[in-house]
Amino acid sequence: MYSHDAMPAAHHLVTDIDSDETLDWLASLDDVIARDGIARAEYLVSRLIAAGRTAGGRASAGFRSAARGRASRARRQIIRRDPSR
Repeated sequence: MYSHDAMPAAHHLVTDIDSDETLDWLASLDDVIARDGIARAEYLVSRLIAAGRTAGGRASAGFRSAARGRASRARRQIIRRDPSR
């Protein structure tokens, strides 16, 4: 479960006017992760962000899946080891 102290760095951009609702959304996200996995949670968050943009927001996902993060790290390691680069 999330607390206000564990919020991502971008939280300072907007004041949380309803912390109970925020915690409810985060608890729901935790439930989705536990039940259906992180990929499903990322899909839902991306849909929410898209809906916010459609409504005129400027939100950004700002997250990468663990698999994409590992792939990115692996590419950086290969590039560093490749003397032709």
